[in-house]
Amino acid sequence: MKGLEVVKNQKGLNDVQWDVWRGNYGMYMKQIRANETSQGYWRVGSKDQMYGRFARGFDHAQKKNAIYLDIDDGLFGAEPLSGRSPVSVRVVYFDKGTGAWQLRYDSTSEPDKLAREVTNTDSGLWKELTLDLADAHFDNRGPMESDLWLANSDEQNEIFHMVEIRKTAK
Repeated sequence: MKGLEVVKNQKGLNDVQWDVWRGNYGMYMKQIRANETSQGYWRVGSKDQMYGRFARGFDHAQKKNAIYLDIDDGLFGAEPLSGRSPVSVRVVYFDKGTGAWQLRYDSTSEPDKLAREVTNTDSGLWKELTLDLADAHFDNRGPMESDLWLANSDEQNEIFHMVEIRKTAK
C-alpha cells in the first residue's frame, strides 16, 4: 500500500493534513497573540471522551498564563453589545490537578470583570462550564484589547478544549 491507501487504512490518528483551517479554529472569535500567551496541547485525556485531540492551555514556567479572545465586532451588529442581550459562554476544560483558573470579560460596569473562578478537582475528565452573562459589553477594553479571557490563578497549568459564545433569550 502506498499514498492515500495508507492514510485510508491507518489505525491511528493523523493530525497532518492539507487545505485545513490555519491556526486555532474560530467562528466570530479569534485568540489574541496565541503563541505568546498560551501553549498548544494535543491528545489530552482519555480516548473515551470526545475532547482533547486539540487543546490550548497555560504554561506557567514560560509565563503563558492567559487565553485572550476577541469577539468579532460584527457578531452583535457592528457595535458593542452593551448588555442589550445576554450571552451564554461555554468553556470545555480538562479537570486535572487542583489548580484554579478564571473566566473574565469586558462588562458594562468594568473592563475586567470576574465571571467565575474554577478550581479543578483532579477527576481526569473533560468538564464543561456554562455561564450566562447579562452585562457583557465586548468593546475590546480588556487586556490586549480582548473581550473575554481565561486567566491562570496559580502556578498550575490548566488546559482547555474550546470556548463557545452564543446569544441567549432575554
